Amino acid sequence: MVQEVVQSLSPQDHETYLDVTFGQGGHARAILNTAQCSLIASDRDTLAQKAAEKLSQEKLKGQFLGCSLNRFSDITDTLQHHGIKSVDGLIADFGLSSPQINNPERGFSFKHDGPLDMRMGENTLSAQEFIASSDEQELSFTFKHYGEERFAKSVARAIVKARQVQAITSTLQLAHIVRSAIPHSSQKIDPATRTFQAIRIVVNSELNEIKALLNASPHILKAGARIVIISFHSLEDRLVKQFFRQHAQNHPHINRHLPSPPDFPPPLFSLPFHKPLSPSQDEININPRARSARLRLALRTHAPS
Repeated sequence: MVQEVVQSLSPQDHETYLDVTFGQGGHARAILNTAQCSLIASDRDTLAQKAAEKLSQEKLKGQFLGCSLNRFSDITDTLQHHGIKSVDGLIADFGLSSPQINNPERGFSFKHDGPLDMRMGENTLSAQEFIASSDEQELSFTFKHYGEERFAKSVARAIVKARQVQAITSTLQLAHIVRSAIPHSSQKIDPATRTFQAIRIVVNSELNEIKALLNASPHILKAGARIVIISFHSLEDRLVKQFFRQHAQNHPHINRHLPSPPDFPPPLFSLPFHKPLSPSQDEININPRARSARLRLALRTHAPS
């Protein structure tokens, strides 16, 4: 959704933007080619560093200030590294990049055999370690709450039974176990999809990182700044939607048709549109992985954080 990102962020000359999911630099490149602006980037994946080196050598309208190896929860450190307190816009894309998915050694995909890794950074528990060390109850909870898997108990039970016979070390091995535990149905997605999603979320503490990013955003965005976030599944999108809506009204517990108490602080954000944007059919045809993407936009008000 590069075109939608640029239109939503609306880059302007002499402004500064922050891309906290640099990936392969697609969004950063589009932003820097739109206006004579500055852009700071960060990413927790070391692969982003090579892409950043390539982007820094390109001729762009704007100025690329580099990419830091940081998580969302390190967003303040990212800005401090460049001596910047606030920015005019922020972009976050929660989707996995194609190099992450297509490389079997990363362990994200159940379509290719590879080690059970799934780590986006280097200093976290691997998927193999999580599968080996978690009891049946914890596995079931993980699959139900982070994968929204209907058959979470059955999948957890099958994993515990299988690892008693042989250690679970590869993606195809795990995918086979999961598929065998889920009744055959006409669902369009692979039965292993939700389990792999849940494990990846836990291994990388993804939802906590998203919460940290959202909570920090009012403090680092200038008045009038825009924040653009792309989510790919309901857990991510729900966090973003609830945060924006909560902070775009005077009080979350007061009827919107009634005036707010005079002593309650004004909203931190305004929402140009309440429903998320979806990718065009042309983009889905070219990149089927984009079909579940949802883009939300919020504008920072003048209210103090």
